[in-house]
Amino acid sequence: INSNARAVAQATIIFYSLLLFFDRLKAIDSKILYRPLFLINTAILIYFSGSLIIFIFSEIFSVDQNVYLIFWTINAFFSLLLQVLLFISIYQIAFLKPKTSSDSTL
Repeated sequence: INSNARAVAQATIIFYSLLLFFDRLKAIDSKILYRPLFLINTAILIYFSGSLIIFIFSEIFSVDQNVYLIFWTINAFFSLLLQVLLFISIYQIAFLKPKTSSDSTL
């Protein structure tokens, strides 16, 4: 029952992430890849999609220990990717704020 609830929660997060992703792609510009919200959304989409697929297949192939280890290694990679993209986004928000006219000195 708990794994079903987890799958539903992940599918919901993926659905809303895809909605935001396609909404942002409508107003595409050359710098969209460097915007923090786009990076955060991409990180969430990659991690939750990958982990949902891994959890589904780990239930099917849970007999072989080597396959199980491969799945968790891939999940660790997706988790690392999520953390790196979140760090880059937070760094951009905190330290790379665009200068406004009030910030410039005369």
